[in-house]
Amino acid sequence: MPARATAAFVLLFLLIPVEGRCAEPPSPPAGRPASGAESGPDSPRNDESADPWALLPDVVVTPNRKESRLLSLPCSVQFFESEEIRSRKMFRTIPDIFSEDPSIMVQKTSYGQGSPFLRGLTGFRTLFLVDGIRLNNSTFREGPNQYWSTVDPFLADRIEVVKGLASVLYGSDAIGGAVNVISRRSRESGEGAVLGGAAHVRETTPDLSSVVRLDVDGGFGREIGVHAGVTYKDFNDFTAGRHVGLVEKSGYGEWDCDIRSDFYPARNLRITAAFQRTDQKDVWRTHGTTSCTPWHGTTAGTDRERSMDQWRDLGYVQIEARDVGDLLEALRFSASCHHQREREFRIKSNGASEVQVCDVVAPGFWGSADFDTPAGDITAGAEYYRDFVLSGKDSYNADGSFKSSEIQGPVADHSLYDIFGAFVQDEYAPFEELRFTAGLRYTLARLVGGRVKDPDTGTRTRISDTFENLSFALKTGFSPHECCNVYCGVSTAFRAPNLSDLTRLDMARSDEIETPSPGLEPELFTSFDLGIKIKRERMLAAELAVYYTVVEDMIVRYPTGAIIDGKKEVRKANVGDGWICGIEASATWSPFARIELKAGAAATQGKVDTYVTSEKIRSREWMSRMPPTSGVMAAKYSDESGKWWIEASWKWAWRQRKLSPSDRTDTQRIPPDGTPGYGVVNLRGGIALSGNLSLALAVLNLGNKEYRIHGSGQNEPGLQAQASIDLKF
Repeated sequence: MPARATAAFVLLFLLIPVEGRCAEPPSPPAGRPASGAESGPDSPRNDESADPWALLPDVVVTPNRKESRLLSLPCSVQFFESEEIRSRKMFRTIPDIFSEDPSIMVQKTSYGQGSPFLRGLTGFRTLFLVDGIRLNNSTFREGPNQYWSTVDPFLADRIEVVKGLASVLYGSDAIGGAVNVISRRSRESGEGAVLGGAAHVRETTPDLSSVVRLDVDGGFGREIGVHAGVTYKDFNDFTAGRHVGLVEKSGYGEWDCDIRSDFYPARNLRITAAFQRTDQKDVWRTHGTTSCTPWHGTTAGTDRERSMDQWRDLGYVQIEARDVGDLLEALRFSASCHHQREREFRIKSNGASEVQVCDVVAPGFWGSADFDTPAGDITAGAEYYRDFVLSGKDSYNADGSFKSSEIQGPVADHSLYDIFGAFVQDEYAPFEELRFTAGLRYTLARLVGGRVKDPDTGTRTRISDTFENLSFALKTGFSPHECCNVYCGVSTAFRAPNLSDLTRLDMARSDEIETPSPGLEPELFTSFDLGIKIKRERMLAAELAVYYTVVEDMIVRYPTGAIIDGKKEVRKANVGDGWICGIEASATWSPFARIELKAGAAATQGKVDTYVTSEKIRSREWMSRMPPTSGVMAAKYSDESGKWWIEASWKWAWRQRKLSPSDRTDTQRIPPDGTPGYGVVNLRGGIALSGNLSLALAVLNLGNKEYRIHGSGQNEPGLQAQASIDLKF
């Protein structure tokens, strides 16, 4: 398969006329201006009327922690821009944005809880950043989690996805990849005060869900810019495809707000202050309740209710200076505080109830510097985060009277988790066609679990531990043609055990309860990557990536044989040695000026050792929730004037029968014979009614297909119609 895909890409590339101009110039050798900082007289960076802080279409910042040309990077990177997120595709949540990328599977525990799989991994093995600040904290649990859905997609100006190991620059958790949401800033500028904004209204049928967004931009000369926005979301219970019908308790409500102020005391200096807030109410996890609708042999849960309220606050100040000196190209500093609070309410089958709360306050600091030296373009920096964790659980009798308070909630109460990292990366180009990248990172993680319930004695105890790691990356990029880049590399990464690994006391999968597992060690990963990128302006963009990752000491759950409160006890151990491999291919081709064709496909496989039974006998099994082979095809036509467009897409996935032992027992989410495959057709279009008013329409799941994304807790919506209006003022 890799050989055939490579041959097809090369053949298509050769068929394009040589006169086609390259969309991106080749990467400059070390010692010359980097990526976005062009030095030519016609460069937009040197144009006094241009915005020197605006990202160019072919430039990304996440892979190297600085502006870099997309084509020249020795890794697979994708980005989504505001217009596509907000209006063209009308994505409902951050995880939904990745749903049409075949290399990313978006598992959905519920309508309000989505978790992307990057290269076969999800949850705390993928890193989520907001303006470079870690959203991940020490309470993130094994497998899919809900936290990516607590970031409002409307605050994003751009979302960048780095696929594969990224621990050298981003530390623990960046195994499957790293995703960075870059927030919107004011575009208003001029002499004196300037005010503008936009309104977005969206309606979805047949569930009659509504989304309303209001943005305001203000500018005071060229020195100060302010952007503020507020979002209201009201999602009602939706109807799944064909014979499934109404999915009860799938609706929920949400409020979001964000404000960002950018101050420019000099042309090469920016100071940013921002605040974001999300408030979600009554998000049910129906798969474990009696409200669940069985599908293809899945079972319903016994709880009467499992619902969650979620809050997230982020405030930060960041400073960036460019062109600081002859050797020092840029300096960046960030100080932030992230506050995450969740409250879960559960009513058991006998009427007894539980309320558990987890509250995390996570201040953090990071700084980095870019140097232009004879030895190459060097990026160096350090970061530090501390989690303050409070976690509790109260139980009530069926009549509502108070029963007891537990020693801890889902993780250890009164806990601390520190993580520090220092990194350096050098990009060296001995020739214009050849570029080497080498990086090194030291990480130190330390935790103190203040109040932990001993799973054997039931008494209160305390744990503490420290973990260290040294990660490296060596990559090479070769450009045989100015519009082509072939790369290969080897990278290492790790994940330090967090509070959830070591102290979790909570429900896991179907009919399972996880208890604390002290004494765990870090997970280790080594990945070998090979890829090719081709980019011809307005004509072709194609990429093929192949990877093989060696897994060592992965932390996996195993059954102990004990029964607690009617559920099977599971704990964790470092037994998951194994491998993950995959191939990702995509191409966008514009044979004519107004027509754009897209196609992509991805396949992932992986096996790790695990304990199938309480006897602790190792067995190599498929990894849990391994994404099925999937793909997408799309065709888009745009009017010559650019006033209207229409797009048809088809996304598909094969049946997934490769199930781990834990998948086979997760009967509330995964059918006994595996998750059936599917093919879904979507139709979208839009029209600009005037210079300030536009309309977008979509008909999703045209065939009213009955389907479920592998590992999810419920089916996807059936036939849906969406309409949105965007007004700029």
